[in-house]
Amino acid sequence: MHKKYIILCIDNERQKMRTTIDIPEELIREAMRITKSPTKTELIKKALYNIIQKDKFTTLN
Repeated sequence: MHKKYIILCIDNERQKMRTTIDIPEELIREAMRITKSPTKTELIKKALYNIIQKDKFTTLN
């Protein structure tokens, strides 16, 4: 069985959160290629932004 771990560290002064998650490398590579994200961090930021925008759009309709 493959275990997944999530570790959260919150830095209230900088409003940043460090998270460790287990994501298949192939999924990351494909998403980085599609989005042209230079880093995994940038990829995750884009993904979260898109989820939020999609939710806002859905809520308006």
